[in-house]
Amino acid sequence: MRWLQFTPMVLVLTLFSAACSEKPSFFSSTSPDGRWRISALNFSYAWSLDGLLLIELAGPQGTKLIYRGRGDFMPCFADANWTADSRTVAVVVRNCFAGIELVAFDTRTQSLVDVEAYKDPLRVAIVQNHGPLSPPNMDPLEWALSDDATYRFRHGIR
Repeated sequence: MRWLQFTPMVLVLTLFSAACSEKPSFFSSTSPDGRWRISALNFSYAWSLDGLLLIELAGPQGTKLIYRGRGDFMPCFADANWTADSRTVAVVVRNCFAGIELVAFDTRTQSLVDVEAYKDPLRVAIVQNHGPLSPPNMDPLEWALSDDATYRFRHGIR
């Protein structure tokens, strides 16, 4: 009968731990020197269908949350480009509900930086990573909003 005293507590703890469920990373990219890994995750609560974009950087000092999206999230596309020295990474993530999110992060200063300087290299990386875009001559960041980009991303076509 003593086990009955603990049953409500166990039930509450089980429900509480199940309430938050972090989905696995839907995208990750490792830096050229292998020291850093950027990951995009779709976080959601067990009782909700809505997700939330989280971007994390893992490296020698551990894992750091560098970006938290705003509002509902469902991933449709993601890509990243690292500078050759592994100092900076630029990430593009398409949210099916709200367009694209662009983030750039400096691993030395451990801070977000202005993404404008990294857009062109990111465009080049998208073409290199995903092959010829359809239609040709389309801006790769605009292409990231397309059904073709979503299809390739969801089916692992590179």
